[in-house]
Amino acid sequence: TAAPAPTSAAPAAPAAPTIVDASFRGPTSCPADPSTEEPQQVFVSWVTSGADEVYVAIDDPDTPLDVGVPLALSGSLDFPNPCPGPPFTRTYYVVAVKGDQRDVRSQTFTFG
Repeated sequence: TAAPAPTSAAPAAPAAPTIVDASFRGPTSCPADPSTEEPQQVFVSWVTSGADEVYVAIDDPDTPLDVGVPLALSGSLDFPNPCPGPPFTRTYYVVAVKGDQRDVRSQTFTFG
């Protein structure tokens, strides 16, 4: 009988990072008189799986914010009140990274 042909298994690709849940909350408008109303913050939270690194970015998903400490695979951040000012939009990103793979979630807010 012939011997079975050898099989060569390709190395398994690393599991891709996954953002299991991301939540973004922020004001939908700026108060007419910020001095008389409580400031509103933008709140970002996340839960990831299989990531080596997680970061948050504003307006550019390729530019992590330098918050001074590595972010946990699950966590949250509050950002200062974006008001007052002329109307503008700002996009907040959560990015999970493993090797050269990324998973990104975002939310755009219009302030003003």
